[in-house]
Amino acid sequence: MADKKSGCLGCLVWVAGISFCLAIVVGVAAYIGYRKAVKFTEQFAQRQPLALPVVRYSDAEHAALTNRIEAFLAGARIRRTNAQLSLTANDLNAMISRSLFSNHVHVALQDGKVRGRLSVPFEQMGMPLFSGRYLNGEGVISVGCYHGALVVNLQEVSVGGLALPKHYLDWIQKQNFARNIGTNTLTQASLDQVARVGVVNGQLIFELKGQSPASK
Repeated sequence: MADKKSGCLGCLVWVAGISFCLAIVVGVAAYIGYRKAVKFTEQFAQRQPLALPVVRYSDAEHAALTNRIEAFLAGARIRRTNAQLSLTANDLNAMISRSLFSNHVHVALQDGKVRGRLSVPFEQMGMPLFSGRYLNGEGVISVGCYHGALVVNLQEVSVGGLALPKHYLDWIQKQNFARNIGTNTLTQASLDQVARVGVVNGQLIFELKGQSPASK
């Protein structure tokens, strides 16, 4: 009987030892994670937003832009191969000024890319851990249409010349900042006909399937 008790006691000691080691590992991991979050906050998460340029169109200008977009979408739905949409940086910034990202993003079309100055609340990027703080920096934005959806992602981000750490950039790259656009079936049918989106001669060009690339 004494041997049996001794064996149980040994098991308890072994379990307690394993639990203690696991607690140390979890604690160390939590501390490392906390220190990384603190360092990230200090380097990349500012308390105050930046003042970005804002482009606002008059009601008439905005109506004309909306009509051009709607005409393109209508042409796409009936597969008009000559339908094409060209948007300037001013067009894009005027659209942003009436969106959730008003005062948070200002874009320029340079070197065949959509480049943006950013002052975006972290919660709008799906990172509530840094809620109340802003990502004030610069980035390269990708725009595309896939399976009837407009997809807008941040591909590169830097703050004060420092590239965003890969762990956080990987998370941000997964966010589609146009996820609420094109949710109705008519718009989805139109966007499904878009084959290419790219920057050509300082304009963002949407081309339909069956068209020759605008750059040619």
